[in-house]
Amino acid sequence: MLKPEQIDKLSFNRIVDLYNQLNIDICADIIDRVSAMGNITQTTKDELRAILELNGQDIFKEILKKTSALDDETRQELYKVYADMVQMDMQDYRPLYKYRDKEFKLSKKQMRILNRGIKENNKIIRNFTKSIAFSGKELFINSVDKAFLKTSSGAMSYDKAIYESYKDIASTGLTLKDRAGRKTNLDVAIRRCVATGIQQTANDINEETGKILGCDGYEVTAHLGARPTHEVAQGKQYAETKEDAKKFGVGWWYDTVEGTPIAELWEEINCRHTVFPIILGISEPAYTKKELYDLANTKTTLYGKEVSIYEANQEMRRIERNIRHYKREVKILNRADVEYSEEMAKLRKWQKEYTKVSKETGIEKDHFRIKI
Repeated sequence: MLKPEQIDKLSFNRIVDLYNQLNIDICADIIDRVSAMGNITQTTKDELRAILELNGQDIFKEILKKTSALDDETRQELYKVYADMVQMDMQDYRPLYKYRDKEFKLSKKQMRILNRGIKENNKIIRNFTKSIAFSGKELFINSVDKAFLKTSSGAMSYDKAIYESYKDIASTGLTLKDRAGRKTNLDVAIRRCVATGIQQTANDINEETGKILGCDGYEVTAHLGARPTHEVAQGKQYAETKEDAKKFGVGWWYDTVEGTPIAELWEEINCRHTVFPIILGISEPAYTKKELYDLANTKTTLYGKEVSIYEANQEMRRIERNIRHYKREVKILNRADVEYSEEMAKLRKWQKEYTKVSKETGIEKDHFRIKI
């Protein structure tokens, strides 16, 4: 059983680090390229368009090379983190393997599921390559276009417009579109991709484990601060059939929570729960009623008001995003030899806020989430 806190501890941060550094290097290179263009106000719009297209293509090709260079290391890191995941996930099945008098080891099919999960996750990350390159090209062209517009309209001097373009590049960084079509930072996209892949593979292996062991029910992990619709259903045992649900006094897997079948709740985006099969009447519940009650009813204080842990966690995530944002800005501007005192001041402000909110809510800082 792979619990949410174990997913958090899985060491896939090295993969995120690789792409964080890529983001910093590429954005600094784009600033250098903008700086080397000279006074763009001396060109016509058509001339500028030709220059931007040529430089944009160079940037696109250079990013493709840099991103492709990460393939081998990314694949190696994925193998490590998936190996750690399956080891954690399988440990709680030992009693059931013993109960069914089966050897405790991964079957050939489970190994295929594991290897397929690694390959699919690696493929998704590799497919990011062109999107990352397009993002870099777009970032360059948009920043120069904005500087040209500000200067040619007389709204700003050339030097100030170019300086602001450096800041914009560092602030925006490389982005990718999520499933909803919204732009998200590169490091967030990579982190979500790996975490989602790990969880999906764990669930697929668990499903196969259930078939091997002849399981007839399910249990779901639980964690503090779950979203409200998940909180009411997490940590419980469920039967596949209504008859077994009544017989064993557990929930029915296809009952609904606000119109969504319980079986489908755990497939929602960014869900941290894992589903694992059980043998009804044999598998001991992982959580007591008191533990689940405490998870659902624990409150904390945020900015002087009593709130749920879910709300407090959301605020912590917001602050962490801002810390990562300004850390990335500072590193990009420093690498490009551009002044960054304003960004450093904002970074320190958010770091202080993080400490303050952590102390008030009692939620520990997550240093992996603020690492760049």
